[in-house]
Amino acid sequence: MTSTLEPVCRPGGWSDDTLPRSALFGLAPEGSTGDTLEELSSYFRRLSAHHNLLPWTLAFHAVTPLICGRKQNVANTCYNLDICGVGERAVKWLNALNRLTLRHDLQSTTLLSLRSVVSNYGLISPVERFCPGCYANDERAGREKYNRLLWAIRCVTACPLHGVALKPVPQAQCRFGRISWLPGVSAFDGMSLANDIAEEARPHEIRIGWLVAELLDHANLHPNSFSHAPAIPAFIRHAIEVLFKGSLADFSRHLEVPSSQLHNYMTGKTRPTLPWIVLIAYCCGCTVSDVLNGTKSILTKRAFPPLKEVVLVRRTGREGGKKKPKTVLIAELNKLIKSGTVTCRKEAADTLAISVSYLRRLAPTQAAFLVERGKQHRRHLADANEDAKFAEFYQSYSSLKEDSGAFSVEKILADVRARTKITLSYSQQRRFKRRLKDLTSKGNEGKLAHGNRGRLHRDSS
Repeated sequence: MTSTLEPVCRPGGWSDDTLPRSALFGLAPEGSTGDTLEELSSYFRRLSAHHNLLPWTLAFHAVTPLICGRKQNVANTCYNLDICGVGERAVKWLNALNRLTLRHDLQSTTLLSLRSVVSNYGLISPVERFCPGCYANDERAGREKYNRLLWAIRCVTACPLHGVALKPVPQAQCRFGRISWLPGVSAFDGMSLANDIAEEARPHEIRIGWLVAELLDHANLHPNSFSHAPAIPAFIRHAIEVLFKGSLADFSRHLEVPSSQLHNYMTGKTRPTLPWIVLIAYCCGCTVSDVLNGTKSILTKRAFPPLKEVVLVRRTGREGGKKKPKTVLIAELNKLIKSGTVTCRKEAADTLAISVSYLRRLAPTQAAFLVERGKQHRRHLADANEDAKFAEFYQSYSSLKEDSGAFSVEKILADVRARTKITLSYSQQRRFKRRLKDLTSKGNEGKLAHGNRGRLHRDSS
């Protein structure tokens, strides 16, 4: 693509009163209820697949010019979950895709209908997660697998439909190593994630999932009901009066929070984040909408849940490892390096609960070693993943040659795409054509020389 796409246009020779045509396909988002709504990143990745383009390529040429010009850092956000949140980035992406597709229902793929009542802090999960059962339902229904908006919300740790814990999506560690970018397909081997086995979730995790799903359902059906400021202080005063006989201290002990923090919520001095709002609704036996709207509903006291992850409601102590003596930290770091448990400096810092900068000051020699190990690990992943892609490319070449004897690169790419949902970049196509030419010219078609692969080809390109 050499020119910027126009959001809407009319083909040449068409009359002015003809309805304009969209620049991109008007693909419909999946889902209709709070537990099945699709999130915007998943929608855009499926949309790029319908155009036979990589998500980054489509974002760079079509979406980025409508946001702030052709900047690579904007195109890189096409995989980020925060484009379905409540921040300014979500607003820009939603407006751009609405213009490009001429659709008016894409707001259901974001949380923007809750923008007036929830904070962006602690809202979106830092990693992509999934439920194997939901992907299996997609396959049985014969539709494309897609990611649910519910999975992108950080305080949701379980799928309420199947009662299993959400699993993090395995991600390739470098930009050359992604085999597939479609939802529901592993980035390492291209296999369906519907076959993964998930752990059974605990009852309170399932209940929290249902509470957030009901909130999304309500926001989708009544988008204007959350356009005003939240009435959380009125609900807290009602809950204290009904459940705790007017005692703020008893309510704070029930929620396991300081009285000053709850007092700030009640007076409106500070606004609780969505995880806190969901926790208040859980402990009071009501819906999240009741808390946000200050509804004086019938309340039921429920015990504080045994939280497995403190990130549900509290800030994590990133620097907690600093409390240990330096000699102990260095000994633990050396043990991690010797065992091969960590593959880079950041993993070691996260394991020790310290920052990367503190690790670099604490043990500069070990930190430099971990940097080199991380480079080697990413290079190894890139080599292995590109070899896996070339194996699929070679398999399609062999089958086409055996069936008809006539083949072309376009037919090979189409066969790879139909079998594995893998789309190759232009640079990969050039490298694979050179590798295939080398194999056929040397009479080595029966074997794939993985060790003599393509880093030289990749570097030369």
